[in-house]
Amino acid sequence: MLSAMGRTILIGALGGALSMAPAATEFQVTNNGTISYLFDGEANPSLTFQRDSTYIFHINTPGHPFWINTVQSTGLGNAYNSGVTNNGTSSGDLTFVVPAGAPDGLFYNCQFHPLMTGTISIETPETPPAGEPVITSIEDVPDDQGRWVFVSWLRSDYDTLDSTITQYNIWEFDNNEGWVSLGIATAIQDTAYTFLARTFGDSNDVGIHWSKFKVTAHTIDPKIYYVSDIDSGYSVDNIAPAAPAGVVASVGQPNAIALEWDAPDDEDFAFFRVYRGSAAGFDPSGLVPLSELLNHSFTDEDLAVGSAYYYRISTVDANGNESDYSREVSAAVLSVVEGMLVPGQYALRQNYPNPFNPSTTIRFDLPEASRVQLTIYDAMGREVRTLLWGEQSAGYQSVNWDGADDRGQPVSSGIYFYRLQAESYSETMKMVLLR
Repeated sequence: MLSAMGRTILIGALGGALSMAPAATEFQVTNNGTISYLFDGEANPSLTFQRDSTYIFHINTPGHPFWINTVQSTGLGNAYNSGVTNNGTSSGDLTFVVPAGAPDGLFYNCQFHPLMTGTISIETPETPPAGEPVITSIEDVPDDQGRWVFVSWLRSDYDTLDSTITQYNIWEFDNNEGWVSLGIATAIQDTAYTFLARTFGDSNDVGIHWSKFKVTAHTIDPKIYYVSDIDSGYSVDNIAPAAPAGVVASVGQPNAIALEWDAPDDEDFAFFRVYRGSAAGFDPSGLVPLSELLNHSFTDEDLAVGSAYYYRISTVDANGNESDYSREVSAAVLSVVEGMLVPGQYALRQNYPNPFNPSTTIRFDLPEASRVQLTIYDAMGREVRTLLWGEQSAGYQSVNWDGADDRGQPVSSGIYFYRLQAESYSETMKMVLLR
């Protein structure tokens, strides 16, 4: 019985399978007086052959002509003679040049059936070298911002010291441009190669972006080259963006809290998420964001007097990766004095923007009218500028520093500290001036 997959044909009588080495393989053959052959004791094994290949049967089966037939029969009219020389011999060589159009089912048969003991040696062709490189894996580069994979392949069999393979070219398929060359790897007779390849898109939480690759092996003759099978893989953005920094909460108008934070640094920035909690130390995980926005400021309006509100902010990139949450900031609308909102406690806020050039705003909270001193110091602890000195009313206060010292001269780039003293309260924070 013959069956096939691809270029492979199976020649057999009653099924079974028989593995053959790439060189001559000899079998002890017997016949038990029926139609069956026994190859090393196995009845009618299948023999696997390749189309366009040559096989030589060295036949020594006394009194038992060996036939390749189109059907399971001993009739001489069923012989398959295409590519077969000396079909039906019982002593000598039968050569079978398997045609490209050979059927998927053929049979070998014995014409007579008395008891017999003999040998059949089948000389199989050596596997020709495979010129085509074989892609073995396409793996995402870990811990990166996406758009990169490692493409690995086994070398061409002609990539040897005495061969003409000079280089490999790595290609990716683009829906608009077709096959695009990504780069060249010099052939250095390595068993396997790996190339860092750029992809045209990333997979994300929406779906997988499959990238198709192939590798070509080139000789010194531009007309002679070998092409691998096409394989697919995908890249992933493994790195979440940075959490928002410099988050400041303040009450600038009745019943509203204003949030501000630093502009994003990530190239693949998509938007911010603002989360609000009703208690200190709240966990935003699992909460629906209060807002998703592109700007790095947000005003939470129509808040209730007598309540405190807590906020944390995250950054989301173009591939859906969400950053860690920012530090928690809070503000409270606790009372109203002469139409102005009054904080519940003293607080010094992070300046904004930070880093800054040429000026920045410093905010602080006073729960009651207080004598206030707000002073700027350099990194050596030397006083640079006194911004405030005197009585300040209760409320959410702010003051601008223009980056100049007490003499009005611009100070140089560097790290500076600002210190607030109000009654018994004292706090110091750091800021950076970048000229």
